[in-house]
Amino acid sequence: MEVTIRIENAKEIARAFAKSPEVMAKELQQAINKSALIIHKESANIVRTGKGYKKRPFKTGSLFRSFQTTISPLKAIVWPKVHYAIYPHEGWSTSKKYGRRPFMEDAVKSKKKEIDKIFNDHLKDGLNKIARSAK
Repeated sequence: MEVTIRIENAKEIARAFAKSPEVMAKELQQAINKSALIIHKESANIVRTGKGYKKRPFKTGSLFRSFQTTISPLKAIVWPKVHYAIYPHEGWSTSKKYGRRPFMEDAVKSKKKEIDKIFNDHLKDGLNKIARSAK
């Protein structure tokens, strides 16, 4: 018994798959950019309000105003620019009596569901774009 399967739009499918890394990279970059902005804002907000800590991890406001975000291909870095940020974050030195106030980690944890949704939505969008281009 011989079975023949013929794919009508094989060339279009092959072209769509050839474009898939580019399409997916764009979608992932958008998700990374949105997520970095969310973490940037939430980290600064946690420092400013002291949400969840015995004491806010700042006195003058320099720490929460110092947050920076750098975006590069498929990567984003969010960090506080002041040199002393590590002390309240890790509970070092005079910050020992208040314990760790890991504002960066807490920002990621508090926004995890939102960030997961962003990535899921962009991945779905990318796959849909690839599928539409194969038609």
